[in-house]
Amino acid sequence: MGDVNCGDLNFAVRLRNVNVDPYNLDSDDDDDIGCESNGPAPARQPASQTPVAKARRPVGKVFKITQVGKTKFVQATGWALDPDVRRPSRVRIFVDGKARKTVKAKGQLAKAPARFQAHGKNHRFAVKVAVGKGKHRVCVVALNEGRKAKNRSLGCKVITR
Repeated sequence: MGDVNCGDLNFAVRLRNVNVDPYNLDSDDDDDIGCESNGPAPARQPASQTPVAKARRPVGKVFKITQVGKTKFVQATGWALDPDVRRPSRVRIFVDGKARKTVKAKGQLAKAPARFQAHGKNHRFAVKVAVGKGKHRVCVVALNEGRKAKNRSLGCKVITR
């Protein structure tokens, strides 16, 4: 921890694994970015330590939300995964704002999105929930499985039974 003075700004700083490239700062001296440190420099981390990546939100897509024939069931299908973990993610189905069912997205996808190939193909979900007569808003949410990040809404649809 040290104090930093940048013009009229004074603040305490605690840095870890920060790289600064002081270029394009309208200065002839590439080593100076216009701030003074009034405290000890932060300890350098060994190059072998990789900084922790920022937590990422789950991703996915709803293929369909449909009523199953003339039954009381609604089915939602799609895929979901959390890029922070390798295991199957969970999705939660909401009907009219109330959580109704949580399932693992562990079915096999024909083709996983290119940027998630390392996570494998087991991220498909298909889930049925019963609904009463009338109009219902059915929503699918991919749940965050990794570090602290938010869940992601994959979509909603109003179904009339």
